[in-house]
Amino acid sequence: MLYWERIFLRGIVRFFADVRNDTWLLTLWCFTFVVSVGATLVSNPSQWWKVALAVFIVGLMTVLFVHARFVFKAFFSCFVILVFSALCYRAASFDPHVALLWSASIVCVFLACVTISFVAPRYRSRWTHATCAGVSHGVLTSLLSMAKIPAWACIVCSAVVCVTVFVFVHFAVVRELVTRRPAVGNSDEFSDEVVSEALNRGWGAWRRRKNVLVWNDHACYLVTSIFLDEKPGADRKGRFTYASSRIDKWLFAVCMSMAATVPTTPVFLDVLKTDRMRTFTVSVPDSPHGFPAVMIPLDDWDDVFSRMDKVKAPELSRDQVDFLDSHLPESV
Repeated sequence: MLYWERIFLRGIVRFFADVRNDTWLLTLWCFTFVVSVGATLVSNPSQWWKVALAVFIVGLMTVLFVHARFVFKAFFSCFVILVFSALCYRAASFDPHVALLWSASIVCVFLACVTISFVAPRYRSRWTHATCAGVSHGVLTSLLSMAKIPAWACIVCSAVVCVTVFVFVHFAVVRELVTRRPAVGNSDEFSDEVVSEALNRGWGAWRRRKNVLVWNDHACYLVTSIFLDEKPGADRKGRFTYASSRIDKWLFAVCMSMAATVPTTPVFLDVLKTDRMRTFTVSVPDSPHGFPAVMIPLDDWDDVFSRMDKVKAPELSRDQVDFLDSHLPESV
């Protein structure tokens, strides 16, 4: 089975497990269904199926929003773009060629923005930005047409402007307003030490940019050092806080810069030993779930690797382990 097939099936299994465990939502859904359909059967029996269908659709949308938000946003964004495109087609129906070109360009701008957003992960909602770009393209084209510019020129200029603005807004670096951030990153000496300690314990190790990948037979960890001036914390959802501020965007950017070609768990080694071992959640845009990261105080290397081995991490396949082993130092 391919890697992406395993990811898809794992996501489906996780979705149904989350829904099954969300008892309050299922109870509310069933209660609403029984009350609504029952009241309709008493007042207007011939319309009961319409009420049942409406309650089912609303409930399904609620479940998707809570447990699979990216699916909900994707469907909603496509619906908005298609409706807006149809309205633009009707508005320009006096010229069928212009109407078709205008409505099709809105869909193309939307799809282009969604595609571009996958170039690099960002802590922003691609669906919100892409939908705004598609709608803005339709509005800007309409405004440019008032200046007696040829229709095709209005559409092309508007598309270029909207896609350019999308790229700037989606990929521009927007820093969080926090008082302080921890310093992260490995020196060459520290990276060499991590590689040496991993190899001495029978683990694999691979220096990747300023971070180090270490792995065993079942899991892979991406190790970097972190320097904390004060003890960190976590909010009610398990998200990392520092200096009394949430630093989700910064932490997401750090973890993505450490991203590897195999499933990994980010591990931050607390060099100054300001806190105990802590597992926290890095939130992800367009998703109610995040991914786990671990902070371990750098006391003793035996203790560090022992704690790392006990962390619940994504399982590696045999092919992924072989791929990592191919990057072992030549001296091993």
